[in-house]
Amino acid sequence: MLDNICRSFLSDNLGRYDKSVMFDEKRHEIITNNQDVGVRMFISQENEGFKALHWHHHLEIVLVLEGEVTFRFAKHEVHLKKNEFIAIGSEVLHSSTNTANTSLVLQVPVSYLEMYWANCDLLAFNLSPGAREKMAPQYQHIVVTLRDMTQIYIAKEPGYLLQFTSYLMDTLYTLITTYGINTAPEKVTNQSRLKELLRYLNDHYDEALSVKGLATKFHYHPDYLSRHFKEQAGLSLTRYLYQLRLEHIYHDLVYLDDNIKDVFVRHGITNQKMGLQLFKEQYAQTPLQIHKQAQQLQKNNK
Repeated sequence: MLDNICRSFLSDNLGRYDKSVMFDEKRHEIITNNQDVGVRMFISQENEGFKALHWHHHLEIVLVLEGEVTFRFAKHEVHLKKNEFIAIGSEVLHSSTNTANTSLVLQVPVSYLEMYWANCDLLAFNLSPGAREKMAPQYQHIVVTLRDMTQIYIAKEPGYLLQFTSYLMDTLYTLITTYGINTAPEKVTNQSRLKELLRYLNDHYDEALSVKGLATKFHYHPDYLSRHFKEQAGLSLTRYLYQLRLEHIYHDLVYLDDNIKDVFVRHGITNQKMGLQLFKEQYAQTPLQIHKQAQQLQKNNK
């Protein structure tokens, strides 16, 4: 169960912020700051699912409060449980899969952080199990500080802006000095090339695509593209494309009342047997179960 303070934050802020966690057609995340503190902090409550590869112009810290979330980026796969967090630097390509979960999310714009840390846009973070165990006191300190920041922001007592900012600076300083590493400029350049491919995939995911055809279009050798994509995304290009299609299928099953077979074909999956198998692997339920649950929820809400 969530503690009372997190329940209060969820009640006060979920309706205001949950719908603003949006992605444009290029998979670049759009954020809006909490105007009073200059950063964005909110409670994210999600059903079981998948988020396709995306990137953003801010440092993001995600602390899991309930459930589990797995992030994939730059050869890494990080599985988070309750009271575990991850930090993802600006411009870092990442995707995630999750069980039903509730998480505290803190997003610090580059424009805010650059006042205090040079080249903050090149920061990455080593939060591997080994690094976490070696620096366990610092890790737990960040977890506690993030929770305390939440309480301060909810209470909004006189002087909360000063107190919140002091906790924020403490969190960022501990995080960067303990776990921060600078990425090489050439690595950023390589990711920029991959982003062009991602933009294309998000615009054309429902078409007949192949690794060979994509490699030709974006001037890669097919073997190199397969290897490089898996290194950056944590899964193969083919599997990623299927997950992207399934994400759109899931959305239509929840919000539309169309024939399930038509929905699969609309989003580029013509092999329905394979599609059903992958869908159940990803969402732990059949498309029909998801659709019926959504319909029942809509009836209850009415």
